[in-house]
Amino acid sequence: MGYNLQTDEALSMNIIILGGGSAGWLAAAYLSQTNKVEIKLPKNSKPIGVGESTLPGLVKFFDYCGISEDDVINKCDGVIKYGIKHHGWHKTDWIHPFPNNMHAYHLDALKMIILLEEITRPRLCKVDNPDLVIDCTGFNSDFSKNKQFGSYKTLSNNMALFAPGDSNCQSITNTFAMDYGWMWNVDLRSRSGNGYVFNNNFISVNDAIEEFKNKNVGNVKAEDIHAIPFNNRYCLTPWLGNTVSVGLSCGFAEPLEATGLFLITWAIETIEKLKYKKNKEEIFNRSYVRLCRHVYDFLELFYTSSKNDHTEYWRSLKKYHTLNKPKYQINFFRENYSYKFLNDAAA
Repeated sequence: MGYNLQTDEALSMNIIILGGGSAGWLAAAYLSQTNKVEIKLPKNSKPIGVGESTLPGLVKFFDYCGISEDDVINKCDGVIKYGIKHHGWHKTDWIHPFPNNMHAYHLDALKMIILLEEITRPRLCKVDNPDLVIDCTGFNSDFSKNKQFGSYKTLSNNMALFAPGDSNCQSITNTFAMDYGWMWNVDLRSRSGNGYVFNNNFISVNDAIEEFKNKNVGNVKAEDIHAIPFNNRYCLTPWLGNTVSVGLSCGFAEPLEATGLFLITWAIETIEKLKYKKNKEEIFNRSYVRLCRHVYDFLELFYTSSKNDHTEYWRSLKKYHTLNKPKYQINFFRENYSYKFLNDAAA
């Protein structure tokens, strides 16, 4: 993790977590190791279950929480992941591997939530006077309604289709450039996860469904396709007072490089690391914004460097053309995100 966690009772915080999706249960599993934690589940809420493709940091995070690799494979429909292959974005298809023999997972996020709850429940307790409230209530968070968010012009996609399909148990995530966005294909042990991220200002949902069905890498069934709107954005002040937003409540970056669960686990680890620093709120907010800007800068390169110009959607992105490394350099991404592969493919 890059730091040592304290387990002394005197260093324990009283924490209430609101929300029982991926962010809520990941936070509960991790923070209940050294703190007094209660989780409160909103009525009639249904987890979105994002995060089928992950990054290597989740391996150590799970290990700390008491989740083994066997648990991921057998209880979360998991497949070991060694990288991401991008099709049709540039002159050549290319693979973005993990360095130093690292690996991540493909997993069923809803099954992950069940596993996290199973191992975490015995560690939870009643918290009456919380030192910290962690908001994991998702897109409709009441805490975030009055907060300011940042965004990027190039990341203009605002809708996603998703559906289960057949699996070939590939140990690599696949993305495919489409006419009005891009598609993912992620193999689990018993099924695949498939989706089309697009901008509905250039194509209707019905037409996007037709394009998705025609590509159909995962052999999805039409009746299984669902649509969900989203905004690419990040909260400028996720930590205010004794409340910190984590997960979808403080932003979303389209899952082109599987950063969804990473941004959640980063926030959770950082909360633990900073919990007794006097200026923790300032440090967390500054670090979170810097991290998000780096992620968005990197994802932006896929669009601005792409060879595609066959639709108005792709032509609209050409005015932002650039292929410079992101301004915000983050150690994790210097080690795990190879700009050389992207530059070579776009050359």
